[in-house]
Amino acid sequence: MKKRLIILNSIVMLIALVIVLLVSSIAIVNVGQNNTEERLNNYLAIITNIVEEEGYEPAYNAVSKSDFEIRLTIIDLEGNVLYDTQMSELENHLDREEIKNPGVVYERFSKSVGHKMAYLAVKTDSCYIRVALPTSKVDSFISNYILISTLIIIIIFIASSVLIIKNNDNTFKKINQNLNDLARIAGNDTITNVSVDDLASILTLLSKKLENIITDSKYKEECLNSLIN
Repeated sequence: MKKRLIILNSIVMLIALVIVLLVSSIAIVNVGQNNTEERLNNYLAIITNIVEEEGYEPAYNAVSKSDFEIRLTIIDLEGNVLYDTQMSELENHLDREEIKNPGVVYERFSKSVGHKMAYLAVKTDSCYIRVALPTSKVDSFISNYILISTLIIIIIFIASSVLIIKNNDNTFKKINQNLNDLARIAGNDTITNVSVDDLASILTLLSKKLENIITDSKYKEECLNSLIN
């Protein structure tokens, strides 16, 4: 029973820690996605404004010469790539999800740049304007967070399990000491290593023994009073 209690406590604690890890990981993923989407929308709004006021090339040059990690692609309404800040030759883009559904963020691995990207596009009267950001930093942060959190959970689980075992040992040691005190009063032999399963029956036996002793003492007291009186 003692082992079952320790195992049960450990399992409950482990489940709680895992739930905390899952919830926090999901929250971090959502925050990362929202941040990426917000950045894409901001970049797209600025670039669209430049395209509409100054044309394709000024927008392309502004992004190409900047230190931003953003990728800009300008596509005509037939799907042909007019400008791309990271590639010079690209196939038709009409089949891309972000082109089919402007205004919606899509994430996928880009074969042309060799890593995962988040894409967002808008359709104007003359073209599609698409911006993209690498998700490697967010993905790396999430992976590191999960790894570090998992290690912390393992450490907490081991430390807590050790504390639970020690606490249970101390508790049962005190219980055995108290039972020995009761056993001596009841005139029984020393009791050692009482398990949780046997605790109730031993307490019942000791209580009955003590009850008999008290009853016997009262009887003797009454007899003594009768003799004196």
